[in-house]
Amino acid sequence: MGASISDLSRARDSCARAAFSNALAVRRQVERLREFHRLDPYEGARREADTQFLLVAMWRLRMAAEMAQDLAGEGAPVTEALSAFDVAFPRLRNLRNVLMHYDSTC
Repeated sequence: MGASISDLSRARDSCARAAFSNALAVRRQVERLREFHRLDPYEGARREADTQFLLVAMWRLRMAAEMAQDLAGEGAPVTEALSAFDVAFPRLRNLRNVLMHYDSTC
């Protein structure tokens, strides 16, 4: 038996919330990385942390796009957007894996 209309509606709402919040997180991390506090002794550590948060937000945004693709089906505009995202950030998966599994890469 297929998914009900209310199930699909909840899935779409969840996907839209995930896409919006992660797109907002990506934007905020990019803004933070554009800032530079020359006199801050912890600037290097702050930038490293913000870069890590950016990678996580980008990965989660990609996951939200995959959820949207699953809901919309192949050939939907999100499929093309996801492909363009992967072309623009070809090493995102590798960076995410190193970040999340650093214990096995040391």
